[in-house]
Amino acid sequence: IHVDHARLYRAFTRHLSAAANVPAADRYAQALKAVKTNAMQRAMLEYHYRASNRTVTYTELATAVGKTDHQVANKLYGNLGAELGKKIGFEFPMAPKRGKPFYSGSIGIDAPRGPSNEYRLMMHHELAKAIVELKLFD
Repeated sequence: IHVDHARLYRAFTRHLSAAANVPAADRYAQALKAVKTNAMQRAMLEYHYRASNRTVTYTELATAVGKTDHQVANKLYGNLGAELGKKIGFEFPMAPKRGKPFYSGSIGIDAPRGPSNEYRLMMHHELAKAIVELKLFD
């Protein structure tokens, strides 16, 4: 049985039902080829992919593209997640405090908060595998 850290983590989180619909890497690869990204979204995706445990905060994503406001990353990465999710037929979990779909859910899941107590997003292993297969950042 092949088990990766992201899949194991999903199995033990309260988000199991939302994370259960994560598609296989080949579907992510097809979607990544079809989705149009701007330079900042691509840079954020690469930063996320290369991050330790593929886990980031939105402040880190914003900083990766020369911005200081995490809301820039929320919007850009959320838009990328929405487009990616639509291509793969992802069922977006609801963001509890906002009452709206959590579009970055197609990119990753909640990770335990770090010392800054900021929200952290762990990339789905299947997405990371698709990035490797497509050699997007080599």
